[in-house]
Amino acid sequence: RRVHGESNCESPAMPCICAGSVSGDGFLLPGAETHYAPDMRIEPKHITIELALDLQNHSAHAKLTHTLAGHGGQSLKLDAIAFKNVRVTSLDGHEISYRYDGNQLVIVWATVVNEEEQRQVQIEYDIVKPIQGLIFSVPDEHYPNRPLYVFTDHETERARYWLACVDYPAVRTSLEFFLTYPKGLIGLANGILQSEAEVEGGSVCSHWLLSFPCPSYLCCFGVGNFSCYQDTSVDGMEVKYFADASFSSDCLQRSFQSTPAMLRWLANKVGTKFPFPKYFQLATTGTRGAMENISLVTWGQQWLLDEQLEKEWRVLVDQINIHEMAHSYFGDALVCRHFEHSWLKESWATYMELVWMEEHVGSDISQFDLLECAHAYMQEADTKYARPIVTRRYDSSWNLFDRHLYPGGAWRIHMLRGLLGEDCFWRGVRLYVAENQAKLVETEDFKGALERESGLNLNRFFDQWIYGKGYPKLRGQFLYDLETRTVTIALEQVQDSNWSRFDFDLEVELTDDHGEVHNATLRFAVGGQGAPVQAATTVRLQGNPRMIRFDPKSNILFKLELNVGEDILVTTASAASDIRNRIWAFTELIRDGSSSCMRRVNELILREPFFGVRVKVAQVLGSSKHASAPDLLPAMLQHEQHAMALERVVFAAAVYQEPRVREAVLVRLREGHSLPYRAHAALLFALASQNQIEDVPLLMEYIRNPRTRASWHAMLLSGSLTALAEYQLSEFRHASTIADIFSLLRENTSYGGAPEYARPAAVKALARFASRLNSYTLASEAVGVVADLLQDTDYFVRKAAVEGLVALRAANQVAAVSAVRHSLARQDVPWLERQLAGLRGSEEVESGVVECCKKNVDSMIYQCKSIEQQLHQQAATNMQSS
Repeated sequence: RRVHGESNCESPAMPCICAGSVSGDGFLLPGAETHYAPDMRIEPKHITIELALDLQNHSAHAKLTHTLAGHGGQSLKLDAIAFKNVRVTSLDGHEISYRYDGNQLVIVWATVVNEEEQRQVQIEYDIVKPIQGLIFSVPDEHYPNRPLYVFTDHETERARYWLACVDYPAVRTSLEFFLTYPKGLIGLANGILQSEAEVEGGSVCSHWLLSFPCPSYLCCFGVGNFSCYQDTSVDGMEVKYFADASFSSDCLQRSFQSTPAMLRWLANKVGTKFPFPKYFQLATTGTRGAMENISLVTWGQQWLLDEQLEKEWRVLVDQINIHEMAHSYFGDALVCRHFEHSWLKESWATYMELVWMEEHVGSDISQFDLLECAHAYMQEADTKYARPIVTRRYDSSWNLFDRHLYPGGAWRIHMLRGLLGEDCFWRGVRLYVAENQAKLVETEDFKGALERESGLNLNRFFDQWIYGKGYPKLRGQFLYDLETRTVTIALEQVQDSNWSRFDFDLEVELTDDHGEVHNATLRFAVGGQGAPVQAATTVRLQGNPRMIRFDPKSNILFKLELNVGEDILVTTASAASDIRNRIWAFTELIRDGSSSCMRRVNELILREPFFGVRVKVAQVLGSSKHASAPDLLPAMLQHEQHAMALERVVFAAAVYQEPRVREAVLVRLREGHSLPYRAHAALLFALASQNQIEDVPLLMEYIRNPRTRASWHAMLLSGSLTALAEYQLSEFRHASTIADIFSLLRENTSYGGAPEYARPAAVKALARFASRLNSYTLASEAVGVVADLLQDTDYFVRKAAVEGLVALRAANQVAAVSAVRHSLARQDVPWLERQLAGLRGSEEVESGVVECCKKNVDSMIYQCKSIEQQLHQQAATNMQSS
């Protein structure tokens, strides 16, 4: 599942696709266990899956044939949740017994299944409205244009909700599908289509075979009313794309157009022929990410591009495409033995995005994405938790799929590439892929291949960077002696005490005002426990220092705070050939904050040629709260023309409530629907953030406008709803407007009240708006509305409702929120526990607030009585006087 997309998830209107992002403090919940791959004394080797699908009733009848190999065992546990009418039959005459408790199916043989002995069992059952794993979409009276389909979505442990299997990656089987479904629909599955024929009752049965061993989480099929685009075949391999029939073949071609070139490039890069017999891609509404199922990759429908969205997301969709394709090797052909080694697939797939961009899009954008990876990982490590890249201790396998696993792990691979050198590194990678094809892999397999190819001992690197946690934070001094023309740089690692300390060399490049370039190396070596890790170097120059670049080849992951002086920073910001050092120099100028530094930032940033530098500088200005930022950011907002930058520059400016920001936003909004979708939504958010009552009618008109409501993937509608929720109005002066906003947000939360893609945004918007009101009546009404949505049929609406009740501090809904666990996959329960912790915390806060309010009321009553007595006394005195 491609989840590294944080740089594209800053819009509150769009869900972040970081699948496993963990809310709350810390990576582990209390009681988190250490996890290991299961023992396999009896091992499934092949599964024949016969499914009679009833799409209208969200159900299916399943008949599975498991072919099993013995390793001296006598029983087999299969994960199987909430099946009906379960029956198990031995197909080879061996006596068996079985028991099923609604969670696991345990089959016991009367005799031991010896080494190399095979057994066969048939398991028959009914699947009725599964909560996960098998996703149905059927039109109804409220959504008559809803797509008709069913498809599977398993990562990490969700196959068990429809498929009786050992639902862990260590168990891999060949697969055979016999799918029966209504005539007129298209059936797809892993592997190659063997036959397709009409059967009784006006149905069709399609037969698919995958001979390659496949873990349960990569098993996939889909049936629906799909459109199709057949692309150029690659080395005889079919390449096709599918989506709901409302999407044209032109849309599919536009979205996935890079696929054939990527398939050729990838096989050449890893030195092994593509391992699977076809490459199909299927886009649906039932997921928000993308998933690398063997030979049938599934996508969230929101990644399909029209001409407008292509301006913003062309590069991103290509990144997702190569990410999922890279899994064909890293994750599909080479399967991680268990979840702790998931970096061998997700970090690798993320890194292959960078390599593809480096070779096909350009070095600047590749370096920018590498920097984005660093920032995304560092943000999680700095603000949420730091954990080892490889760890067996977690409360849910799903929680491992975080920013450590994707961008954090990708950076470790990048550092290994720099450490080994280009040719040696890729030889080691090709060796690793070739010798582990169709096998289970662990971290030591990858490390061993690199060591054998390079002759290096990588234990220290893996101990610090893979099995340790954190990254180097550097701080120190820069000194220039004018008399001797020597520069001294002294840095120290200052990361948290419970993080690793790191051995590495940091290259420094100094340019003097004669144009001479001088290179030096800062060598960090970890000493005794608790000893500071420091490095220093002195460089003699021909002239005065003019520019400095740290790690000019971007080989090391680190964060540096060092003011080298305004003049050097200005030259570095304007003239450094790499974007990382330009961004660092701009950041240090803003951190300095002097009027002179900020003036130079203003002069330089509007001339900066690369959009990524402008984006990062805008974000630094947005978070700096510097007095000059409300001047600089509107100018950047008005100047920005790059579709991939505008949205993020707008969000950086939106943090300031300033007339200059509002004016700049209104100017850009005059461009109307020629604006890219996400930038358009961001401008509406920025306008609402100014909190000006006269702008409310414009935002409400956007929400009601049919063009907005019919916008591509409801992006503009979602953005408009999210924007409107930003208002904080006085209930004494604007009670009527508040009621109108509340009513409009509420009607868009209802089933059928808005396009389905927009409803989660509407739920969050209603909760956010109501949570900041002082009106008890409206807040209570919002709690009731959102609480009712906990039972909604849409998974994403239910999750939005849980988060909305936390935002509303609805402590009286703890029991209702807790009951949501019955509609979630077990891997999502830790997420729910964190939400419940937030609600219980608000309950404590609420009780404290209530107690405080009681005291305040008692105090006010006392004061009122006192005033009343004084008034009576004054009245009596006045009467006596008269």
